[in-house]
Amino acid sequence: MNTTASEPSYADFDDYRHNQRIVVIIRWFLLGGWAIVNHWAAPYDQSLLYVDLIGLVIVALNVRLHIKLRRGEPVGRATAIAMSLFDVIAITAGIAITNRFTNSFFIMYYPALVGLALVTGSRSMSMIFVTAVTGAYASISIFMAPGLVLDNADDRRLVTRIFVMYIVVLLANLIIRAERAKRAEAVEAERARASENLELVTASQEERLRAAEQRFRIRREIHDGLAQSLYGLSLNIESIAAQAESSGAVEVGERLAKLIPVARNALLETRHYMLDLSPMLSEQGDVRSALENLAAEFQNISDIEVDLNITNLNIDGEQVAGPGDAGEQISLQPEVATQICRIIQEALANVLRHSGASKVTVNMEHRPTGITVSIEDNGKGFDSANVSGGFGLGHIASRAEELGGKFEVITSDGAGTRILIELPPQPPQKEVTAK
Repeated sequence: MNTTASEPSYADFDDYRHNQRIVVIIRWFLLGGWAIVNHWAAPYDQSLLYVDLIGLVIVALNVRLHIKLRRGEPVGRATAIAMSLFDVIAITAGIAITNRFTNSFFIMYYPALVGLALVTGSRSMSMIFVTAVTGAYASISIFMAPGLVLDNADDRRLVTRIFVMYIVVLLANLIIRAERAKRAEAVEAERARASENLELVTASQEERLRAAEQRFRIRREIHDGLAQSLYGLSLNIESIAAQAESSGAVEVGERLAKLIPVARNALLETRHYMLDLSPMLSEQGDVRSALENLAAEFQNISDIEVDLNITNLNIDGEQVAGPGDAGEQISLQPEVATQICRIIQEALANVLRHSGASKVTVNMEHRPTGITVSIEDNGKGFDSANVSGGFGLGHIASRAEELGGKFEVITSDGAGTRILIELPPQPPQKEVTAK
């Protein structure tokens, strides 16, 4: 049973790191206890040399397994079984070579049997293993010299050791079965939560898709209906006004001429509503394309020339060069770029409504102190004391504040108007290009 990359390690039932940690700790304690009993608490017996060599091999293997666990590397079923089987074989060989029944090395059977029980998880398989091990140990103890000394109650000690081996295996088997059951419940609960989250995400995506489709239908209806009608109305008013003036109906021509900016403004507002119903930017955050389209559309509707300059902004991985290019680039986050586009959109609409300008210059520049956006026209301007009272500047100021920026209007009667937005440094992905 394998897990996906999104699932926790405990969901992998073929990874035995969790129970092998227990086996490694038990093995260390028993190895240490055996070494103390046979090499420190009692005189050294030359016959223990072979057992010592086997013990060193077990120590080396346990060190390797311990390091593997400390590194967080997975431990497969084959590795866990092989380690426990080697323990059993080495212990049995050591007992058979040396003092047989009187050899205290038999205590190493316990971690080996626990390891096998924790890996197999099957009660019947665990019983087969422990029966084979106890059978081999009993045969060595009974049939190989010095054998059992009945006067010393060796038979009862043998039965007790075998009984303890069975108890250890049964307890380990119960523990691993309970632990695996809890893990299975946890995995199932985790997958249920993941499935529920996926359903919520899918439902949210479907809802957004339906909303986008609805906006697209409304936008298409506005484009094919209202926008086309307003465009035709604007052209007809211009044509009729020109004809009236040429035919001598000056007063009628002047009145019609006053309706031309009204019709253009209505068309521009309609186009803005259409933009509100669709994403201002593509998924890649193409600021340049959005602003170029905005400027071209404004110029086409209003007959006001637009000079657009973008400096030191990284658009789709390409540097947009400009005057004073310092070589440093910045990639705007889509949310910030969208707000900036909306600010420029609203400022251009104000130019058409109020300025009477023939040209407007839009500058957008990245500086070490942040991003500067300015919209400057050559129109009639107005009294700066009335800035807070109208001219549609409230929305621009509000958007600038949302970005943590500053908003300023520089104007006077007959001197045009300059709107200046200064934004703090953004958290983009920066790149440095060669000059």
